[in-house]
Amino acid sequence: MQMLDALAEQGLHPPLVAADAGYGDNSQFRSALDERGIGYIM
Repeated sequence: MQMLDALAEQGLHPPLVAADAGYGDNSQFRSALDERGIGYIM
């Protein structure tokens, strides 16, 4: 999330984040993406 937040500070917003199943099991990570309006595929 720190990297995504750093990008946002520069005005850059990824349309989608792709990650492996380990991140998919992390509900806090998925919630943080949802809060920021970032789509994801895990």
